Amino acid sequence: MNLLPLLQHTVSPHVKRYTSTKIKNSATPAAVYRLTVAYNGSSNGTYTAKPCTLILKRICPHWLDDPGFSDREARFYACLLPRLDIPHPHIYYTGLDPDTQDRLILMEDLTGYHLPPPTRPWTQAEGHCLARAYARLHADKGRVLPPEDERGWLMARHESRLEPGRISNMVSDLVQQNVWEPIPCLESLLARTVDAARTFTQLPATLLHNDVYPPNVALPLDLDGDAILLDWEMASWGRAEMDLAFMFLQPYRAHKLLDRARVLDTYWAARHALEGEIPACEERETRQFYADAVWGFWLVPVAHRMAAHPFPPGSVVDTYWKSMFGVLQDHLQRLSRDILL
Repeated sequence: MNLLPLLQHTVSPHVKRYTSTKIKNSATPAAVYRLTVAYNGSSNGTYTAKPCTLILKRICPHWLDDPGFSDREARFYACLLPRLDIPHPHIYYTGLDPDTQDRLILMEDLTGYHLPPPTRPWTQAEGHCLARAYARLHADKGRVLPPEDERGWLMARHESRLEPGRISNMVSDLVQQNVWEPIPCLESLLARTVDAARTFTQLPATLLHNDVYPPNVALPLDLDGDAILLDWEMASWGRAEMDLAFMFLQPYRAHKLLDRARVLDTYWAARHALEGEIPACEERETRQFYADAVWGFWLVPVAHRMAAHPFPPGSVVDTYWKSMFGVLQDHLQRLSRDILL
């Protein structure tokens, strides 16, 4: 697709040319490009206020693993973002490529922010910055969510994969294939989680980003300002603690330098400042343990599929899951041990 007419229509009629460079290959059928834009105009800087670079996300129209995937992020930007009090890039355009039916999202390039590479661990200061961003998102308490029967375009709640027999069989397969070591007390952890779900799924839900790891967060350079959450293609709904759980279940062990307790304290202090009240400490710990367990079990079917049908060696998904197999095993082993304490 020649993007020049689109840029002239949505950014400036004075755009005269552009170049495109791919900057991110996704594990999903999507790719991100940086567009470098040149303008017509006099040499006195008449058009210097126009952006020199932009970000274009191109999303394939069909993905059997997640039928709602192709339209989810654009729909988030159109339907939910305008009602949220969170910082975000300027969105110039969401729509279709008429030639391929790819979904296009054209947005501001956040040149004044830092996006860490996926394999670099979060620093403690970055963890606190991210916790505050989460608090601001979750303080909405789900008011922006559509009625439950109209949320089909969002990813389903994590609890939708809580199928005890299926999960047990998949974990057994992964152990037999020597992908994982045995996970003692897994059945007890699974039973406890399924039982708790009967209560937690009845409580109010909130919008979840659901996929924050280093490349999906634009960090302010001084880390005192607001982080910007990017890449909403996995937007979901459920308990706010689900987003916190993924902070400590990061690919490439990006969470390994974070002091978990301090990061969670920062999150709840920010929630308190925004809302005036928060659950008691014991209740927070119970909710977080539940969210940690549900996230772990939610990933088991993905791990099972990746072990059975690996991607080409060296590909983005292969590299990602070579790290995640160990991260997820350690996560489930820790939770299983904790229920004995």
